[in-house]
Amino acid sequence: MDADTREVLGFKASWQRNSLDALLFLKDVLRLCRNKPLFLVDKGPWYPWALMRLELRFRQMTFGLRNSIEQWFSHLKAGTKRFYNNFPHGSSLESVQTYLAIHTATYNLLMSFG
Repeated sequence: MDADTREVLGFKASWQRNSLDALLFLKDVLRLCRNKPLFLVDKGPWYPWALMRLELRFRQMTFGLRNSIEQWFSHLKAGTKRFYNNFPHGSSLESVQTYLAIHTATYNLLMSFG
């Protein structure tokens, strides 16, 4: 998420959280960036290796500017509760990605009006 505009720049669903998934995701996000921005990440242990490998600047933080991404996750979780907390249980990774794409596009559209 762009900390200034609050636009979600990318997302990726995976079955696990690890440094390799973070590295592949960051490579995809960097294609949308004009430069190498400062990345604000939580204290997930999978981030530092991936960010250092790509020679990116980052700051680990829990609050502050990261609040906008936490608000997006809250919005996402509120949407999935409509599925009675069973989503994505039994879903394919492709269907989760499709849901995230629709959710993100809607979120970004609504943010552009606000």
